[in-house]
Amino acid sequence: MIRNFANKVGLITEKSILLKEHIAHPRKEKQAKMQTAINYCNAKTFAVNTKLEDVFTFEHLYESAKKCCRNVRWKTSTQNFEHEMMLNVHKLKKSVLNETFKSKGFHQFTICERGKTREIKSLHITERAVQKCLCDYYLTPVFTPSFIYDNGACLKGKGTGFAIKRLKHHLHKFWQENHTNKGYILLLDIKSFFNSINHQVLIDIVGKKVKDPKILKLFAYLVHCFGGECGLGLGSQISQVSASIYLNKLDHYVKDIKGQKYYGRYMDDAYVISKDKKTLEDLLEGIKVVLGELKLQLSPNKTHILNLSNGFTYLKRKFRLFENGKLNVKPYKPNIRRYCRKYKKLLKKNLSREKLKALEITFKGYLQEFNYIDRYTRRIIYGYFKRTHTWLDF
Repeated sequence: MIRNFANKVGLITEKSILLKEHIAHPRKEKQAKMQTAINYCNAKTFAVNTKLEDVFTFEHLYESAKKCCRNVRWKTSTQNFEHEMMLNVHKLKKSVLNETFKSKGFHQFTICERGKTREIKSLHITERAVQKCLCDYYLTPVFTPSFIYDNGACLKGKGTGFAIKRLKHHLHKFWQENHTNKGYILLLDIKSFFNSINHQVLIDIVGKKVKDPKILKLFAYLVHCFGGECGLGLGSQISQVSASIYLNKLDHYVKDIKGQKYYGRYMDDAYVISKDKKTLEDLLEGIKVVLGELKLQLSPNKTHILNLSNGFTYLKRKFRLFENGKLNVKPYKPNIRRYCRKYKKLLKKNLSREKLKALEITFKGYLQEFNYIDRYTRRIIYGYFKRTHTWLDF
């Protein structure tokens, strides 16, 4: 019965994932590299020729403001801004171009996400529009071409799903090259990443590409609004973009200088796969030096060199590469239990089925990502959803 339930949600497949499904075509890889080189040259020209007046046009600010109003129209500040949007956008544009724009501060609150307490700094709608316009129409076009392909954070078409696919691709490529699972993986985690980003170091990095002093001055002002010498607040777009820019030096050190092919990063979580453990140990010392220049430190409790054959955990998923090249990806057990507890808590509130449908779809989509699931996890899912929540359509 449990096996039939698991089959219905797509947890068990009769055949393992074929190797060729995870290997990119050489021609496509070559085309991607050529396009990256073209975009890089265009970005350098764009950075030199673009001025503050070209970025903060009325059309750009208006489109940015409309996007910022989505899903937050219940806020009074958003309703007031949207009521006279044309006039407010005109005033906002005038204040930015005259260099008189001032931040209205943050609304700070705490959330508990995946067992971690996070401090969120919510912006006023006007500052969100300015940040979005600056990021979408200048910072992203200028800096994105210089990012490595395996940087999976805060970019269009990328995210945790992309980072997981690249890790699978690297594991399969490693097995195809060596025909064994006898290798090692270096897992990296930066200690208090967002709270440790140094403002002056970030501004110096951005200043190497930003040629217009007015744009750089606005960027520096938005960064210093978070207060202190270090730290970027969660909840703003400029924090996400700046985090990707800040660690770009680390990416190119590992990929270009050290020549590590099997490297990927999602925000402050990164990995390097190699056949030789001594290579990873030497690389780790070099990474510490690079992070020291950025005034960052690795988390000693989350930075490890592990054996591929024993399995490892990355981005809340458990990976294991077998001797025959088969790759198993298991769900992280605390995530399963967290979903189940959330269902149970919501059911006690007597919510309608329609309101719970969104969480049900999210959970089913999360489970269908895996081509394998162990008996213990199936038992947890079956016990919660078949015995307690009989209304679910599994």
